[in-house]
Amino acid sequence: MTEDLAAVTQSSKDSKKFITPYAFSVSPELYGTALASPLKRLMAILIDLTIVLLLAELSSMLLAGLMAILFWQISRRFALADERPVLRVSLRVLASLILFSMAALYFAEKDLQGGVSERGWDVEFGDAQDLSLAESVAYTSVAIQQRQRISEKRESINSEHCPSLIACWQPMLDEFAGQLVEMNAPAAVAEQLMGVALEETGVSPEQAETLRNSLPVSYQTLLTDTTIDKSIETSGSERQKKTADTQEQVQTASEESEVTNTAPEESSSTYNGHSIMGFIHALLADLGLGFGWAAFYFSVMNTRFTGQTVGKYLLGLKVIKLNGDQMGLWESFGRYGGYGAGLATGLMGFVQIFWDPNRQAIQDKISETLVVDMRKPKYQWPVE
Repeated sequence: MTEDLAAVTQSSKDSKKFITPYAFSVSPELYGTALASPLKRLMAILIDLTIVLLLAELSSMLLAGLMAILFWQISRRFALADERPVLRVSLRVLASLILFSMAALYFAEKDLQGGVSERGWDVEFGDAQDLSLAESVAYTSVAIQQRQRISEKRESINSEHCPSLIACWQPMLDEFAGQLVEMNAPAAVAEQLMGVALEETGVSPEQAETLRNSLPVSYQTLLTDTTIDKSIETSGSERQKKTADTQEQVQTASEESEVTNTAPEESSSTYNGHSIMGFIHALLADLGLGFGWAAFYFSVMNTRFTGQTVGKYLLGLKVIKLNGDQMGLWESFGRYGGYGAGLATGLMGFVQIFWDPNRQAIQDKISETLVVDMRKPKYQWPVE
């Protein structure tokens, strides 16, 4: 395709159909390269976000593993080229730390999810209560300490004469119950920990029941209060649900009445009671648009496939640098950061491709890149 560019070159104005040198300095080899249309760019980013959504469902451990492999490959590339020795060593150290952290977290999480499972202690914290990691660590630590104390006490009882097992075990179990009260442990967790403690003592079921009934009043109150709180919370939730259903029915009827009696009003910047920007932020958070799968996807794909993600490849688009060089990992990551800047500007950073010279969005401005359409022929640019 050939286009007469005399009028454009004489007026020094941008046509927004192909790359021109008027907005900024670009490599002469890029002059006349067809720019990607806003519609194609929108379709490409939607495809990429769909892929990120699928990746976000995968384990974060897998992401960490891929990041470690990526850092190691980059350091290997520097080693082959005998470049940047400090950065090369830093990347390899970082990759090793990631792998070490993955192994440590794997075994720690395995222990915490199952509670304390060795020597008869089997407390499924996850099934008993929705606990945070810090709470799981705290209860696990208490359980391990109590197991050690019970083991030492059992050896003491076996070596010395004990007139009554109940009298020997009661003080220790009372102290353990006091610890659970101080920690304000949920009833399910407290019952499970106390149950396995009684089982670990080796007393008969009748003696265990006697010991349980003789525990401090504060411990019994802890179980009772938690049960009451749960029942109150359940009944309160049911009342709130009924109230919400009633309000929704009234609101629906009111809206139907307004539709028939009121003229349509101008559209506002809200959607179903939530702001548009809030909806977009929530959606992107669900897609993992943070330092996670999205950062990994956009950075690695643009670097590994020379400026193309899956969406851009399917639509024949490509990201190029203004000087004509290939996209590097740092440039790709910087361009990904531009998406966050686009959100911070209320989407204006994205919309500016409709009027900006050479159709640069804010992420292109930050990384000094352009998005071109590889399927369109290059316009002939006059040689000066």
